[in-house]
Amino acid sequence: MSVQARFETLPEDHARHPSHLLRMISVEYKTQFSWRGGAHVPRQFHRRLATVLAARDAVPGRIVRVFHVPRTRSVYGALTDAGVDLIGTKTIDESHDILIRIVRDAMDRSSVPSSDDDSGN
Repeated sequence: MSVQARFETLPEDHARHPSHLLRMISVEYKTQFSWRGGAHVPRQFHRRLATVLAARDAVPGRIVRVFHVPRTRSVYGALTDAGVDLIGTKTIDESHDILIRIVRDAMDRSSVPSSDDDSGN
């Protein structure tokens, strides 16, 4: 059995607790991030998310869950690209659709030959 802790109340000495005891760090999106989606991801978002992920990475085996996330492809994509382990949702069908679109977009981008691909010459 293990416990979770909220990032907002994570003790400074959290790294002394092994991951089998403190397994998950939960982050309420709306209290930690102001970006609600859009084409440009602000640097502040990346800095704050790096701080959250550093807390996770301080102890191997920990995971991060972010909840109350704006249901947009840009926010979900930024979280998954950064390495967030879990996105909490109460709208599983809508979240599923967003994640499927993110995966399809990534697959489409990876199947497009780059401009420096000289295999056709």
